[in-house]
Amino acid sequence: MKNNHYELWILLVIVGMLISAGIVAAEQELGKWDGFRGIKWATNIKDVNDMVLVDTSDDENTTVYTRTTDKLSIGKAKLTAIAYQFYKDRFFSVTVLTEGSTNFSRLKEAIFAYYGEGTQNNQFIEEWTWITGTFCLVLKYNEFSEDARFDMIYLPIYHEREQDNKDAAEDAEGDF
Repeated sequence: MKNNHYELWILLVIVGMLISAGIVAAEQELGKWDGFRGIKWATNIKDVNDMVLVDTSDDENTTVYTRTTDKLSIGKAKLTAIAYQFYKDRFFSVTVLTEGSTNFSRLKEAIFAYYGEGTQNNQFIEEWTWITGTFCLVLKYNEFSEDARFDMIYLPIYHEREQDNKDAAEDAEGDF
């Protein structure tokens, strides 16, 4: 009887260790999706140093910034720009741009190594997506212009922005 209690105790310890290891792995995996280059999603622009305003969109609530300290590379890919988008002063999207087939291939390799291989809906189009309940990532390459674009979007704020734009359009109904 004592051996059964001892075996049960050992089994519970092992299960606890496996659950802890799974939680740590899940937290590490979530960290990949938790923002970009040290800026967590929904961070207020006032809490981020070294940002330079580049553009304000038509809705007046979306602003685009670059960082003065950004390293314009990911892996071996040389980038042409990184743009950070904020909606109502909260970080919700980043766009990474590069040019040339070599830089695109290098960027794609780095992204696949970090996030896994995305879904390619059409084998003839160089476009991959990663969608979770909270995030959307899109990698696109135009073989004619040789431009590549990688977008990371935090969906809760993106959906809020879309709803606000829809509400504004509906408010304009009386203008006709």
